[in-house]
Amino acid sequence: MSNIKINEKILEGLRIVCEGDEIIEKFLKDLIYEEAEHYGQWRWRESYKNKVDIYSSKWEESNEN
Repeated sequence: MSNIKINEKILEGLRIVCEGDEIIEKFLKDLIYEEAEHYGQWRWRESYKNKVDIYSSKWEESNEN
């Protein structure tokens, strides 16, 4: 991830909302940090598509067990 600091209340809110699903929590954090690094206009489509592919495969693997 990044050296950018995100407000702890936001991160705590993610933990609560994700209810222990670590993969979803990491995915959402990854998106938040990506947004923080690339504020303004940037080409987010490919970056987000790649993250969705990566995390959805992890989530599917964890649900197979």
